[in-house]
Amino acid sequence: MSFKALLKIGGSLVNDPTSFKNLCNHLEKLYSLHPFIIIPGGGLFADNVRLIDKEFNLKAEHSHFMAILSMNLIGYLLHTQLTKSLLVSNIEKLNYSKWKAENDLMIPIFLPFKYLLNNDILPHSWEITSDSIAYFIAQELKINKIILVKNVDGLFDKDPNKFSNAKFISQISADELLKMSGTSCIDKYLPILIKKYKTSCFLVSGLYPSRITKIIENKKAKFSLIF
Repeated sequence: MSFKALLKIGGSLVNDPTSFKNLCNHLEKLYSLHPFIIIPGGGLFADNVRLIDKEFNLKAEHSHFMAILSMNLIGYLLHTQLTKSLLVSNIEKLNYSKWKAENDLMIPIFLPFKYLLNNDILPHSWEITSDSIAYFIAQELKINKIILVKNVDGLFDKDPNKFSNAKFISQISADELLKMSGTSCIDKYLPILIKKYKTSCFLVSGLYPSRITKIIENKKAKFSLIF
């Protein structure tokens, strides 16, 4: 047996504290049925790194790791809201059988900064965000169900906040997604990783936590599948 899924909890969900707390309550109940690993997004902390990067004209390496460090900060916030959780920096601790024996019912929240600093494999670019980092970590852990949890229903052919006729995309290939560069809510590097590793990933709204459960249980729900 292994962890059923890796969930990237988008930092943007923090902007709605009530929904964020509701999501955390749901995740605590879900974990007892379907154990998973959480990777935090960067949220408002990463947004501030972008501003600082522009202001001080940072080297790509510096802004890259500052943005990854912002994921750790959201991870600490998640830890405060998930009463049964543990912060993990050592990826070797995320062996399911060992984890269950030592930390049963404790949700692992992986803080990626230390690991990626010591395993500097991904390019240093703003085209890589927590989306690609979560996907990459899932490959390292050999977890096949990757769920990006954000504050949107999924992918659209255009920005639904600007265009009332935006069409929802339930499934899309990595090749097709690459052609949508700059118009989707995920980073530009993710479809490149999907093409490389041949593992699909889901994009779903954390404002409706039951959808996450349905994905893990292979039930019908509203989400976008990238293959």
